[in-house]
Amino acid sequence: MQWSPDSAIYKQLADKISDYIMQGIYKDGDILPSVRQISSEYEINHITVSKAYQTLVDLEVIEMKRGRGMYILEGGTGILKQYKKTQFLEITLPDIVKQMSILKLSEQEIMTAIQDIQSKNHHSNKETL
Repeated sequence: MQWSPDSAIYKQLADKISDYIMQGIYKDGDILPSVRQISSEYEINHITVSKAYQTLVDLEVIEMKRGRGMYILEGGTGILKQYKKTQFLEITLPDIVKQMSILKLSEQEIMTAIQDIQSKNHHSNKETL
């Protein structure tokens, strides 16, 4: 996985885990890979992984079961989807609309770009942690 220099690695990892949960790769009640496993696989510090998990604990999406690992809470997927939807509608989308206006993009240009992106996303392979 390539890490962007524009955002902290733990935030990028939390987003990646969130995507897997929202896509149904991990479901409510599932155990997530251990901190050690992710740390080793992605060659990142275990504290970074712990911070990513803590982000999701704080949102009440996952919980740590002492001695057993991190589990997705029942209803955690719904909580996560609602949180991400709110973030998108209140933060991301207004920024996109502002840029569209500045660039004077037509509705047709936007729809074509959205369709291209959806097509690429549909054909991409699902990966897991």
